[in-house]
Amino acid sequence: MAEPSWTEVANLIAQVGDEHWIGARLESLRGSTSREDLADAMMAAPRLKRYAIGRTGIWKIETGQRSVSVGEAIALASVLNVPITDLLLPDDAIQELDGWQHFAAAAEALKDVLDAWRRYEDEIRFVRTRIAARPALADRINDYSRDAATQRADQHRAIWLNDHEGNLKSESAFQAFLRRQEPTPAIIAAEDAVSGKDLREDHWFADRVKGTGK
Repeated sequence: MAEPSWTEVANLIAQVGDEHWIGARLESLRGSTSREDLADAMMAAPRLKRYAIGRTGIWKIETGQRSVSVGEAIALASVLNVPITDLLLPDDAIQELDGWQHFAAAAEALKDVLDAWRRYEDEIRFVRTRIAARPALADRINDYSRDAATQRADQHRAIWLNDHEGNLKSESAFQAFLRRQEPTPAIIAAEDAVSGKDLREDHWFADRVKGTGK
């Protein structure tokens, strides 16, 4: 998943971050870990030992009776294995930051999909040039597609029979069920290679890639 940039984190902390959130967030984040165990974990980590806080100190932080230095906040976040933003921001801001991370990851995933689609278009165009030069290739692809479709139908028939306790009921009902199942990528590619249809206009994926350019 895409991580938020330092600028995004800094802006969010500047807007809603505050030391006074640390107490409530600390109590929430440590969960079933006792204050004593948390204090022991800070003491046990050599690089955090200088910022170690005792059990009573942790209790005072959680109850708003003790302030926290930057070093201590970093040490607490490290022991809890959470970003320091989780200590400095309220729950709704954490959810906003988490949502933004997922949005950025979704945008990146879509970019990968579009890049893959363009590579797919190039490969199908190349196959079509070879079919034009060697028509027997289309027969070979069609034979492969028919075999793959038969295998797919057999697999779905087995699923159908398992779900219906071995009762096929009617062939028409099974065929309706089969039509609702997505074909395999190989079957789709075979159809695209031999059909000659415009992948940008007539394909099931066309609406998603129109206007994206090359």
